[in-house]
Amino acid sequence: MKRMGLFISVIVVATLALTSCGSSAPTPSPTPTPSASVKPAPKQHAEIFYVGDTPTGFKLFSENYQVTDLGIFSLKKLISDLLDGVAKPHDPDYFNLWGNGSSLNSLKILGPLARVDLHLGKLNVGSEAEMRAIDEIFWTIAKFMPPITKMNLLVDGKKVESLAGHVDARQTFILEPSYDVLSAVQITSVTEGEKMVSPIIVNGEACTFEANVAWKLSKSGVLVKSGAVTAKEACPTRSTWTLNLGTLAPGTYQLASQDFSAKDGSLVAQDTKKFEVVAH
Repeated sequence: MKRMGLFISVIVVATLALTSCGSSAPTPSPTPTPSASVKPAPKQHAEIFYVGDTPTGFKLFSENYQVTDLGIFSLKKLISDLLDGVAKPHDPDYFNLWGNGSSLNSLKILGPLARVDLHLGKLNVGSEAEMRAIDEIFWTIAKFMPPITKMNLLVDGKKVESLAGHVDARQTFILEPSYDVLSAVQITSVTEGEKMVSPIIVNGEACTFEANVAWKLSKSGVLVKSGAVTAKEACPTRSTWTLNLGTLAPGTYQLASQDFSAKDGSLVAQDTKKFEVVAH
């Protein structure tokens, strides 16, 4: 019995010793999970419409405008910037008829209808320019949200007879065909004053007879070369065109895209862009 007791004691002591050794070992710290760096959301581009004076009257031209996303809040910000004059065109040939105390009260989208409630500042323009001012709002909304084909205007929550005394503002405006409102030709891929690297490739839009788009390139006022390109489709469809100008020597250039009358050869529409070609 003594031997048995001694044997049990040895086992207990050994067990306690092992337990003691185990408890003294440090508990490993969990490996920290690296925190993912939060990257700012990339800016999105929306089109904002301005007015230009062409041989056939006032027409709309578009420019890219940065927005945070393509949701309704960005659209409201876009129209707000247009109405209060914060949005200004890069191209000196375009102008924003808004500003001068105007601002956006609210914008609601009701199916295909946009309802714009604005505070009206000074809009001292003729009938054609008044319609183009309304079109600036309408086309900017419709381009941002293609299902939109109708628009109502309110001034401080109420329908008014007119914004500038010429156009009935009580009506439901219907989106007109692009050839009635937009310039027949436009350069879309170049921002005025942009620095570019050869080879130079330019994109644009057009709605012209037989899809023909004439162009000429000048450097310091001297004609470098000219020609014509063909848009993907002829008017009444508005479509895209591409012009490859190839390798150009460094310097400041002006590209003009043009549309001429098929009847008498007169200039119908023109859009110009100045840009700088820089070395690699």
